[in-house]
Amino acid sequence: MKFTLNTNVALAAFSQALRTCNIKSKGQPDSEFLFVKEEDKLTVTSMNETSDQKIIVPTVSISGDDGKFSVAGQAVVEFLRQISDNEVSCTFNAKNNIFYMVSTDPSRQTKFAFPVGDPDDFLPVVFRATGVEFDIPGQTLSTALHCTAFAASTDGSQAPQTAVRLRIKSGVIQAEASDFHRISSYTTTIPEEEDIDSVLLLRKDISETLSTLLQDVASVKIVLAANHVRFLWDNTIFTCVLESEMRKKFAPVEKFFDGELEGEAVISKGDFQRSLKLASLVAKDSSVGIALDGTKISITTKEQDRGASQDSVICQSSEGESSTFSAWKYLVKAVDICSSPWITLQFRQLPNNMGAALVVSDGEYQHLIFPVLPKSNDEEEED
Repeated sequence: MKFTLNTNVALAAFSQALRTCNIKSKGQPDSEFLFVKEEDKLTVTSMNETSDQKIIVPTVSISGDDGKFSVAGQAVVEFLRQISDNEVSCTFNAKNNIFYMVSTDPSRQTKFAFPVGDPDDFLPVVFRATGVEFDIPGQTLSTALHCTAFAASTDGSQAPQTAVRLRIKSGVIQAEASDFHRISSYTTTIPEEEDIDSVLLLRKDISETLSTLLQDVASVKIVLAANHVRFLWDNTIFTCVLESEMRKKFAPVEKFFDGELEGEAVISKGDFQRSLKLASLVAKDSSVGIALDGTKISITTKEQDRGASQDSVICQSSEGESSTFSAWKYLVKAVDICSSPWITLQFRQLPNNMGAALVVSDGEYQHLIFPVLPKSNDEEEED
């Protein structure tokens, strides 16, 4: 089996495949790529515990017998990164179980021989489609996942809060995630070609991977199965397991955005980011006080061992008065996600006298942060 690859094209495809590889501990070989040649088509497959990818790799030329072999994926990618040639020649010697990669520059002739593994170790996901499939804009899905996946929980015991809940219905796509400290939501419209009514629970790591892979994808086809979902775009088939709601249901987080509105202000994102950076000198690992007072937003911090700070941002528009304390790290991330130079801050009353939540919004994106007390306040109460 022989084939020639364009170095840049192959590097992009194999780097994408690495995103669904199991990277083992230092000193052990990483998970492998499965290469398959069928007639004039070459594919590379990678997989981990929750997802797998099958990518059609464009070739400059391809010849020889059909077959398959597996090889260390990270090593292949590193080889391509180190050579400057436009093309690389590849040969699989089935008799000796060796995969060769050779640069085409006659002055260097860089060569590398990779031992190959057993291709039968790759056990594909058993995917039984339910017959439900539809197309949505890939860039829209990427944005929805990017704006929410970071807020999903990393604690496995909190499942299904370890996932992004993706709702697609009647021309609207909504993504939501919450680790019970914050809630991130993104809602927008999509072209409605058919009657779609689907809810997917995409795990946090899968959502983060897809948000990156789909950034420049015009359209992606979604195919549903009982416990899996498949995404198809360009030369890629991406299959992953769905989070389950068998033990617990996804929390009804949307109700918190409907609390009584105590105050609202539109402010400059840049000015607010600068104030939060100043606050980080004191409260990077704690909380900041956020208050709407007339025509300005005040940002205050106080830590017994680190000092205190106070700053304010002038509002473009404002209504009402309120205040709350928010975790600095959650607030900074919420603001960074906003794409508009102007953002809206809302103070919404929570049920059961829980105080006021701070909502950062930017058109289709909104992020609610539950209130916390600063460490200094906790210490004063104990005294």
